[in-house]
Amino acid sequence: MSSSLHRIGSLGMLALCSGWLALELAAQTKGEPPSVAAVRKRLQTRISVDFKETRLEECLNELKSQVDGLNFYRGVGVSNNLTITYQAKDQTVDEVLRGMFKGRGLGYVIHRATKPGDRYDGWIQIVQGDVFGEVDPPLEDKPGAKPADKPSVKSPPEPSEKPAEKPATKTKPDDSDKLERIARGTLLFAKELIAQNDLAAARENLELILKKYPNTKAAEEAKQLLEKLKK
Repeated sequence: MSSSLHRIGSLGMLALCSGWLALELAAQTKGEPPSVAAVRKRLQTRISVDFKETRLEECLNELKSQVDGLNFYRGVGVSNNLTITYQAKDQTVDEVLRGMFKGRGLGYVIHRATKPGDRYDGWIQIVQGDVFGEVDPPLEDKPGAKPADKPSVKSPPEPSEKPAEKPATKTKPDDSDKLERIARGTLLFAKELIAQNDLAAARENLELILKKYPNTKAAEEAKQLLEKLKK
């Protein structure tokens, strides 16, 4: 009798744990476009690879062959001729990409459309910089953010609020680095659009950088590019 109760209790705990995991996964994609959520799911697919001095283009094609619906494109400054030596067994696509790019100054962002007809919506862009899995352009609100978090995002630009920020200097460097990486990813995508002569979309992304990340180095370059586009 006691063993039966023990089994029932164990099954109950397993059901609760499964429920918690499902809720956690749902929270991660809450508020994200379906195309982005679909990519995140594909990035968790487990695969095996064995690359030995293999060109980047061939590596990405191999990943695409193992995961249906996975698409890649390169950002500015990323060469298809880069060779990769990396081996992995039963790892997620995200883990494989991180391993492939470790120490090479490369990362990836998930592109989302900001206008109808964007054929790169839901594609993975290989970019320069240590950034993995960020949405580009970024969402207005982070998935799962509490309503109380919103005022703190808007308050830093106000002069009266600056003195109150000093006690939180320990977290600022990490936040600044993250904002810089996101802004850099958007800048690289804007350059790619310029190369494709899609100037209207390029301007939209450059203006987004100036609006959301005005204090980054990427914003300085974005401003210069906008001035050139206006000529």
